[in-house]
Amino acid sequence: MNPTEIVTILNENKARDISVLDIQGNNLADFMIIATATSDVHLRTLSREVAKYGKSLMKQKPNINGPSSSGWVLIDLDEIIVHVMLDEQRNFYALEKLWGEHNQTPTSA
Repeated sequence: MNPTEIVTILNENKARDISVLDIQGNNLADFMIIATATSDVHLRTLSREVAKYGKSLMKQKPNINGPSSSGWVLIDLDEIIVHVMLDEQRNFYALEKLWGEHNQTPTSA
């Protein structure tokens, strides 16, 4: 699974501030992608599109954690973990700082 393809899906669906972190070697995943949604509806749309892509490759439904009403949805695609968050949750949890020692690649729309 390629993180670039997920970034493309997020960009096509107008996600903001997309970051890709290389977290290989930690037994959790190879990459972590973090993106910001602008509303609960946008959060659901982004999560649905990423999950649909993951299901097409994995041949099974990916693990999805967190209702969109929480402002944070995690989609586990085995080698890639995708966090889709509203601004408030993203600023509060600051995952990029938490995983700061890993290579981070900000992307632009």
